Amino acid sequence: MTGNEASAILSRIGFTDNMYEALDGADLVVKCVPENMEIKQDLFGDIEPLVRPDTILATNTSVMSITQIASKTEKKDRIVGAHFWNPPYLIPLVEVVK
Repeated sequence: MTGNEASAILSRIGFTDNMYEALDGADLVVKCVPENMEIKQDLFGDIEPLVRPDTILATNTSVMSITQIASKTEKKDRIVGAHFWNPPYLIPLVEVVK
């Protein structure tokens, strides 16, 4: 990758500490908070009214029930689990159960 290509990519990334600004127009929201069920539920309940009806809301938990996390949302079918493994170059994205 050239310096110009890297600069072009970085120019499309924005940063904010304003939740309303961050969620405006989002297609996908990945929530990363401590492994505390109430915090996760409350955050999804707070986020849901601020995003479009088709925005996917993802949690990165690996041990908690996605169904329980979604319990304070209206559209539970748009809540997904998206656990990220490290290091990504060694762990396959899709696990196959044999």
